[in-house]
Amino acid sequence: MGSKLKVTITVDEDIVNEIDRLAKEYRESRSYLIEEAIKVWREKHLEKELINGYLAMAKEDVETAGASAVLLSQITKPISSPIPPKSIPKPQSIKVLRSSICL
Repeated sequence: MGSKLKVTITVDEDIVNEIDRLAKEYRESRSYLIEEAIKVWREKHLEKELINGYLAMAKEDVETAGASAVLLSQITKPISSPIPPKSIPKPQSIKVLRSSICL
């Protein structure tokens, strides 16, 4: 991680008392406990940012999928026939037409 620097910070008295209690209980220094607490906070913060990023990407994916579904429904709509339905020959008349053409 690099060399260590000494810093002076102002902390609420209750927190200092809690740090001292934990330092005694775990036989660690104040500095060690504070450094570990900052590492945990940093990891949690990064995890939260990643979750929010993935949620935003998932939302975009859903929106894209929705837009694709709308586009697909527009593409796959049946095309109306340019020939009016009454003028489309029935299968029987097609046979008649074929036979009259062959003659």
